[in-house]
Amino acid sequence: MRPGPTILVVDDSLVCRTVLRVALSRAGYQVQTCSDGLSALSALTSPGAPPPDLLLLDWLLPHLSGLQLTYLLRHQTRSPQLSRLPILMLSCRHSTLDRLKARLAGASAFLAKPFTIADLLTIVHNLLSSSPGPHLTPLPPPPALPPVPTAQSLPPPSFFP
Repeated sequence: MRPGPTILVVDDSLVCRTVLRVALSRAGYQVQTCSDGLSALSALTSPGAPPPDLLLLDWLLPHLSGLQLTYLLRHQTRSPQLSRLPILMLSCRHSTLDRLKARLAGASAFLAKPFTIADLLTIVHNLLSSSPGPHLTPLPPPPALPPVPTAQSLPPPSFFP
């Protein structure tokens, strides 16, 4: 069986990196991680290293922000593979202006924290399916989650035992 697409996760929070690594690995993706923007830039531009299929990038990073890294990859790199790399920007900043800044820097998609794993996997799948590289075989979509009960489908609350 062929390994799944490679995703580089860049987040300064060890907890976030771990949650993302576990969720994406369980979904069949190969996951690499970095804890800051400079180490991610170094990993992405090291000679001979194949680029990942997707960059999952936190906005607020030490040394080089996710916004700055995205801008560098989109507008200042000489590598066509890196300039077209799908980038999913994660951030606790989620105003309309913040989303616009991420898109103008070159992010392919934006996901506000906190998010659900189902939303994350859906966006990752969509990004990888819409721009597969020559070595990439898209994974099937993530399994559907059971429907959330509505107020009408729940029994009325009981105030007595």
